[in-house]
Amino acid sequence: KGSDKVLELHSHSGKHSRGTLTVNLDIVGKREEQVSEEELLVNHLQLLNIFVAFESKKGGSQHVRWWDGCMTEPGSKLLIQHAALHRLSNLQAAALKLSVFMNYHKTHAMSMSALQVLIAEIRKHETELSDIERSLQGTPQIPFKDHTKGMPTWMFQLLRDLHELQNDILNIMKMHLDIFNIKCDAGIDGLKAHVLTLKDIYDTKVFAGELSSEERNLQQSLISAIQVAVPSWFLVLAANLMPPHSSNEDKMQAFKALCTHILKQCDRLCDKIQHIFLEVGVDYFSAFFYSLDKLLHSEAENQLDSCTTDECILMGYEVYMLLNDIAPFAKRVDKKFLETHGVTHLSIEKYSEWFKGYVSEWIRIATYKAKERIWNAMTLDTVVNTDQASFSSSAVDTHATFLQVISFWKGLQWPDREQSLGFFVTIIQHLCEMATYYGEIVFMKIHPEDYIDDQGKFTVTDKLCVAINNISHVRQVLENIGEELDLEAYYKWLDEGTSKEEGNLLSDRAKKLMDSVIKSCDEDMMNKVNTIMSQVKEKLVPTVMEFFPKIMEAGPDIPSDEVIYPLLQYISSNMGKLGQALLTPVFLSILHDIWKDTIHHLKLEYDKIPHKPTTRQQHARLKEIALTLEMFFEAGGNGLTKTQMETDEYKSLIAELNLANMTTEQLTREFLQDLAKQQVEASGEFGILRFSHLYVEKEKKLHINVVSARGIPGLDKSGKSDPYVEIHLLPIELFPSAAEKHHKTDTKKQTLEPFFNNQFSIPVEEQNLKKDGAVILLAMFDRDKIGSDDFAGLCVVPTNSTPTGTELKMEHQHIFHYKHTPSYMELEKRIAEKIASDFLKMMKKFVFEGDVPHGHPFKKLRLFSKS
Repeated sequence: KGSDKVLELHSHSGKHSRGTLTVNLDIVGKREEQVSEEELLVNHLQLLNIFVAFESKKGGSQHVRWWDGCMTEPGSKLLIQHAALHRLSNLQAAALKLSVFMNYHKTHAMSMSALQVLIAEIRKHETELSDIERSLQGTPQIPFKDHTKGMPTWMFQLLRDLHELQNDILNIMKMHLDIFNIKCDAGIDGLKAHVLTLKDIYDTKVFAGELSSEERNLQQSLISAIQVAVPSWFLVLAANLMPPHSSNEDKMQAFKALCTHILKQCDRLCDKIQHIFLEVGVDYFSAFFYSLDKLLHSEAENQLDSCTTDECILMGYEVYMLLNDIAPFAKRVDKKFLETHGVTHLSIEKYSEWFKGYVSEWIRIATYKAKERIWNAMTLDTVVNTDQASFSSSAVDTHATFLQVISFWKGLQWPDREQSLGFFVTIIQHLCEMATYYGEIVFMKIHPEDYIDDQGKFTVTDKLCVAINNISHVRQVLENIGEELDLEAYYKWLDEGTSKEEGNLLSDRAKKLMDSVIKSCDEDMMNKVNTIMSQVKEKLVPTVMEFFPKIMEAGPDIPSDEVIYPLLQYISSNMGKLGQALLTPVFLSILHDIWKDTIHHLKLEYDKIPHKPTTRQQHARLKEIALTLEMFFEAGGNGLTKTQMETDEYKSLIAELNLANMTTEQLTREFLQDLAKQQVEASGEFGILRFSHLYVEKEKKLHINVVSARGIPGLDKSGKSDPYVEIHLLPIELFPSAAEKHHKTDTKKQTLEPFFNNQFSIPVEEQNLKKDGAVILLAMFDRDKIGSDDFAGLCVVPTNSTPTGTELKMEHQHIFHYKHTPSYMELEKRIAEKIASDFLKMMKKFVFEGDVPHGHPFKKLRLFSKS
């Protein structure tokens, strides 16, 4: 069939080469004997092995690992020609090629992509199976090694190779998390190739026909492989992270690292791997996370049970935060998948319960460490200058510890609302405890030399101002803690699922508890600030008071501005440094206290001045001083606000000064206007008086008709009264002609519903009716045979409400008893003046001084007058 010949090899390159080549020539031509199909297949298989052995070296001396199965174009053509010459079908050629590739795969490893392409080619040519070959399929109960009778060798080998590749890939899938590096594209591509190749194997009819219905379930096979791979990966990873001779702290640190790996792995699997398996109908992540859940829960319990030291417990919080990020992945697990495994939910969905006993420990340790940090911050304290004022770095550090605690709280996200409320209150208490602790340290570090100079005099030092600022800064942080905690969102979450109608809202309880705790803490810190600031005020205020005697003694010819200037200069110079060194709220607090003390002493000076015409100038000077001080402390909008300055004492002082600067005539009119206001506010418990009034211009007379009264109290023992009404036009200086005659109605006997219908015409100048303070006063009395008549009440209307012309005005006014007003009390201080004395004497006629039984409307008038 051939002969050996030695041929000389000539090189086609420019370089000189020598060598020998032995060639076995098989001359193809007409055969005398028939060659079997088996021999032809073996012949082609040998040729394949020769080409694979050569091509897999890629021009080198060693076989390539993970060879991609690619051959040179001449080699590929020759193999195709050889298969055609031997009349091999495409399926046979592909089957033989798979056999050679599988042998190579066992020793050197083939690229799975190459095998995938070859499996696809086999599937493509499956229709070439003869009826006989097809009839031999479909007996899955017969093992491969026994299923050879009547089956061509190449076909049997194909089935063996497919089965072997299937097992190989499934075994790899059982360790795929350890084998494939899914952090890189190459690892992801490798895993994808294995999955898709396995799918193609299962989709190969020649192979599927040899499997039972259970064995044909690719999805279940993959899920089983995944559930084997997860524990293997988990245990190997945990073992690699655990250092030798590890303590409980080391174990917790390793568990923390494990959780970090798991979190990243979940992200990668969802992002890069899930879609690969979905292509073959497998919910990869559900299978992965379901298996992981059991392992993670068990490992967490083991580590948490052995946690006893503070360091270990604090690491538990870091683990909690990692699990807080891992837990949401449970939502990606298909509920139907869980149902098929007989579970309704995953353990990690209630991961917070694993840490229930640790939260209070976390807060305890955090409080201790926060105090430690605050103390260290105080020892390294340095002054921090800002645009507003100076405070120290310890205040900034204390604020930072607040933010750490707030960050802890926000990260906690405890799911149980009732338990969360308890932890929330504990957190607020913790913050307040930190603030109080800081305030105590600052307070302890203040010494007398911080505000007393070498001569024993008061001085404002930078250290004193910084100390005040520090506590005030932390107070402000505590006041605004609600915004940092995002309480609005938290309260809304607390009340989810609860209506206001049901009551007992958790948010209401939370607000009440928080306000109570913070208020108590703020009061404690404010007391410390006030204690320090009192040193400032106690030294500043007495000196301020020394100026007032000089101010009051200044002659009337000296302008008020000049009189008060020394006081303003002193306050300005001493408060200037405080204004620059203190935080604005603190400075304004001190300024407000000095303002109140200044006004208080100004009031004392006012009380010393007698109320008579010769002292009006002093009252005028005092009012000018008060208004000047108001402008000074307001400082053009940079000092105290109007609201801050308008204290009760200041408003009272200004009101009294305004009255003190009035003439007595003006005062009487002021009081008469007060009576008109009291008339408007009267309630009618003493009855109602009906009367009319009209001014007739031609006559220059005021016409008054007292018509009737009703509902008046009885002032006689019989329970009735003998009422009559007097008419007065006041003030007398405006209506002198009215005072010349006594205007009163008839007396009605024993009645509580008198009908008078008495008319009066009183000469009056119209212009006087229009003046402020001019009134018509109607006083009702009860006639007594013995003693003076009892006053029963009065009605007052301003004369400027009297109509002119022909249409009278009918009034239905409540009868009332007047109250003393500031203007009345100012008149009492001027009792030495005739106008004031006469007016008060008249007004005292309108006071009930009789006696009535208990339950009578007038009884409270008597009780009031006695008190």
